[in-house]
Amino acid sequence: MEILLRIIACFWILLSFRPALQIGQRLLHQGVHVPWTAGDLLTLIMLVGGVGLLFLKEWARWTLLAGAAAYLLIKAGPSLSRLNFSEGVIKTTLFYGIFVVLLAIPQARAATRR
Repeated sequence: MEILLRIIACFWILLSFRPALQIGQRLLHQGVHVPWTAGDLLTLIMLVGGVGLLFLKEWARWTLLAGAAAYLLIKAGPSLSRLNFSEGVIKTTLFYGIFVVLLAIPQARAATRR
């Protein structure tokens, strides 16, 4: 399970690294008065959670679990609430749902609690 958690951590680091760099560039060019969106904050949270999960930290597992659930609610929640089960909605739900399940199972908890 530890290897799977580290693979998940690497995946989220790679997925959120480029958007985090773009956020940093915006900060450098526009200064402190950059408008922050929920997606920007969630991207940074997922990057930090991925780095922490590489070291198998419990707080990082919870961070990624909450972040994956937030992405699921943001990206698929509105369509699912209208009972719109299109192919894109199902793919999005499965993609983020897999991370929620993998990070929530007891084996993942046991791997991060040493």
